Amino acid sequence: MEFDYLKSVEIEARVSKIRWLTPGSATQRRLLSCNDKTIKLWRVGERCQREYTHVPGSSLLPKIHRRTTNTVARPLRTFANGHAYQINGLSMNSDQETFISSDDLRINLWHTNNKNEAFLVVDLKPANMEELSEVITGAEFHPYNCNLLMYSSSKGLVRVGDLREQALCDRYAKVYEDIEGSEPRSFFSELISSVSDARFSRCGRYVITRDYLTLRIWDLAMEKRPVARIPFHDYLRSHLSHLYETDCIFDKFDFAVSPDSKFIVGGTYHGAFTLVPVAGGQPLSFEAGKPKPSSGGFFGSLSWGRSKKPSAIMKPFHFDPVTADFTNKALRCAWSPNDSTFAVASSNRVLLYSQQSSN
Repeated sequence: MEFDYLKSVEIEARVSKIRWLTPGSATQRRLLSCNDKTIKLWRVGERCQREYTHVPGSSLLPKIHRRTTNTVARPLRTFANGHAYQINGLSMNSDQETFISSDDLRINLWHTNNKNEAFLVVDLKPANMEELSEVITGAEFHPYNCNLLMYSSSKGLVRVGDLREQALCDRYAKVYEDIEGSEPRSFFSELISSVSDARFSRCGRYVITRDYLTLRIWDLAMEKRPVARIPFHDYLRSHLSHLYETDCIFDKFDFAVSPDSKFIVGGTYHGAFTLVPVAGGQPLSFEAGKPKPSSGGFFGSLSWGRSKKPSAIMKPFHFDPVTADFTNKALRCAWSPNDSTFAVASSNRVLLYSQQSSN
């Protein structure tokens, strides 16, 4: 069992990140996965298996009795020993040849064909660890510009670096900090301002970040203030002391963006999630409960956007901090790249939802 010396915890045997590469063929795909310390490159594809029948004592050749197609994953390379601390970010470059991985203090640049060498591009480790005041919370490449990368920090900052300027990105092309919208200084300020998730929009023009209370949308051309501030946990402001005592204030919620970049979905407590229209409008919250059997298994049906039909499965949910279940957390969300279907992970379930047709 490995040990994380920064957080003084044992490293679990688990998969913490999965990133798909652009398909190389119709039947073969590659993906990156990692646990807290090691990254692996996999090839995933279909393999046809044939079963033959043979008549004992017959001179005839065996005949194919049945063909089956199985999905097979084969490890191609293992990228080990690149991180001393827990990996919290993994992002494939648009060139489909290089990728970055980040831990609390460093970001490494790898090439998919070289498992033995990584280049250090960001280093926050001080000479004296007692002087440590900031850690990295995530990192991602720009979706189109292979020279641009960003990372978020526990201070609520997002920095964008340009690899064309220099190999070590200790000078940043852009720094995004919401000074106007920052919370008044308190005992909880650093905890609630730490960025739990940050990513580029699909079009590459915006950076979207989420901390414990607020989601922010930044225009890459405007560093001084975000173009939008969307409160996700406004109702918890008066309950921070209780959340600190129960360790809930350390929960890291992520979010997902729709393919057309018009909606954002993010989870919260009580197994609930919120749909936010990016262009403005009333956010809608729903409880990620079990859909009715008639809804088709794991699929639920929601109504949002232009649809005028009321939802037959899900009803808007009003969050009450007094009666809410803070042990049921919808920490993870993912949106399909092709349609209005998204997934919400709540407790030990993954539930899928799609938008109702307006017809």
